[in-house]
Parts: sequence; structure tokens; C-alpha cells
Amino acid sequence: MADFTRSELVRRIATGGSLRLVGADLSHLDMSGLALSGADLSYANLSHADLEGATLTGASLWSARAQRARMRGANLSSAQLGLADLKDADLRDAVLVECDLTGARLDGADLSRSRLDGTWLDTMQRALAIGAPPTRFPQPQRAETHMLSMDYPRDLIEMRRSDRLQLRYSQEAPPEIELTSLWGDETVLRHVADGDGLAQKQLLYVATGRGRVRVEASFPDGTQTISFDVEVC
Repeated sequence: MADFTRSELVRRIATGGSLRLVGADLSHLDMSGLALSGADLSYANLSHADLEGATLTGASLWSARAQRARMRGANLSSAQLGLADLKDADLRDAVLVECDLTGARLDGADLSRSRLDGTWLDTMQRALAIGAPPTRFPQPQRAETHMLSMDYPRDLIEMRRSDRLQLRYSQEAPPEIELTSLWGDETVLRHVADGDGLAQKQLLYVATGRGRVRVEASFPDGTQTISFDVEVC
């Protein structure tokens, strides 16, 4: 299941300009026709995503997984797709002018009538063109899981987008969680799952935006109320 809905992306584009969705799961998501110029989709999962007619000029799709993605008529001018997996992708009529496809996997991709003027296709070609050693590709920033026990709260938890926050509790009933935005995006933390942990019960949240929120957790029996801040960069 994708980390975002189409409406969430549209809202973020309208309020925050270019998107930073490094490593996000956007598989099977309808993004057709969206204005994604300058978006950072490095290491994102775009398999089976619908990007038909989307504008991705100057976007970064380094090492993105875009198998069977539908990108017909998309504008990818000056986009960076180094090491991207475009196996069986539909790139018919796409604009790939001065696009960097260094090391990209293109077997089975349909590039019929696409524009490839000035496109870089391999490491040696790129090195000769700019008179520099072959590009060193950036290392992915893996999402981390931050664990917090309700019995030992902290004042502040610092996270990156796509990181997960695991709130553990020992009481019988789960706490009621109230999130208050202090600054930043409309949605900074999103509740994604409940479940039994190894020794305690837990609530799981994922950081989906940049900003700071105050988390207040109170238990129905009134035994404990805690408050702490989460800042996502």
C-alpha cells in the first residue's frame, strides 16, 4: 500500500512546492498529470505507478524502482534517473531531453517516439561529456525506528521523514493520543498500526512531513498522562 494518497500529494504540492519523498512507497499510485518538477523521488518505489502526462522536469529518481510504471507523455527533461529500474516501463512519447539515465535498467521499456536529445545513457559517456570521473551515486538514507516507552518518556524525539515511531505501553488499554502541530506541514506524524510487541503493546506512527508536533498520551483509567515533542526534519 502506498505511503500517500493522490489527494495528499496534491495538497502538499499546493502548500509546499517541490516534494521530498526519498524512499517513499508510491507503488500503484495515480499521479497522472501532477506537477512534480524538482521532486526528490530517490529510492522511491514507483512500480506500477501511473505518471502519464506528469511533469517531472529536474526531478531526482536516483535508484527508483519503477518497474511497469506508466510514464507515457511524461516530461522528464533534465531529470536524474541514474540506476533507476525502469524494466517494462511505458515511456512512449515521453520527453527525456538531457535526462541522466546512467546505469538505468531499461530492458523491456517502451521508448517509442520518446525524445532522447542529449540524454546520458552510461557512466563512461557521462564522464567524457563533463570531463570528470564517473558519478558516485548517493547512498540511501534508510528509515529508522525510534522506540519510546510510556514508562520512560523523553522531552524531544528527532526524526527524519519516513522514520517510524513506536510507542510502547504496559497498561491494559491503549492510550488516547492527541497531536498538536507546533509548526510545519499539515501532517507530520501519521498513525499506521497497532499491535502487540515482544513484551508490551505498541502504537506505530510514521513521519510523513516536516515540522514539530506535541504528542499528548493519556490512559482511560487516568493512571498516567505524558507529553513530548516530535521534530521531523
